[in-house]
Amino acid sequence: MKSIYLLPHYDDEIFVIPKIRQDLASGHSPLFVFFMSSPLRSNESIKFLGKLGVAKESIILLGEKFQVPDGSLLNFLPQFYTELLSQVGGEEKMVEIICPAFEGGHHDHDAISLLGRALANSWSCEILEFFLYHGYGTKGKIYRVASPLFAEKKKTYRYSFEDRVRLLGVPFTYISQLKSMLGLWPFLVVKSILKPLVFRVSSGHSLMIDSHGETPSYERWGRITEKQFIETAMRFCEITPIFNSNKFKTKSL
Repeated sequence: MKSIYLLPHYDDEIFVIPKIRQDLASGHSPLFVFFMSSPLRSNESIKFLGKLGVAKESIILLGEKFQVPDGSLLNFLPQFYTELLSQVGGEEKMVEIICPAFEGGHHDHDAISLLGRALANSWSCEILEFFLYHGYGTKGKIYRVASPLFAEKKKTYRYSFEDRVRLLGVPFTYISQLKSMLGLWPFLVVKSILKPLVFRVSSGHSLMIDSHGETPSYERWGRITEKQFIETAMRFCEITPIFNSNKFKTKSL
């Protein structure tokens, strides 16, 4: 089994530690793809994944190749899609994609969620979508961390004692992101104690993008409007096998 992790930013891997551990323990071949550019942050992620037992050769820094700034991943989806089809390929008999859920938190996360579905369609494989943060059921700039939304089918992975220890040390590894970590890390630590890691299971054949029907957090925070996101996403959807402008729509939870 080849597990392909599509990670928008360096540090997003901290949300899926139990899954990574289990993949390595089961003898799977995990491959990690990052989509933003930052030499400093890439070193932090390589260091963290190395401590989990991931070889540097299993990490693809696609964002460095295209020099993609944080917050701009949506504009590079066609390049990412083409590159991964040629570089990774779907010749494996058993492939699964691990990527962010379409949850309306960070627009880069939603962009890679779309990419995951397009690749899953091309490779005819399953997607495990994980939740980072979103503002469903909140007001203003308040958000929920690692809070699962709608899922007709799901998989869960329990945190081991070792996983929790790894989480506790996160701020000491991602020094460059200490400020943002303090807004996410404490909630993630608590969740690791109280609840398992939940993935929403879907596939590239799902033409409906699960959305909670509220104003996305990225628009509340003044980063990009949902209208701008959809307009840009349409251009990618029109050139991929799964999507076209008539099928890109949302399903309210």
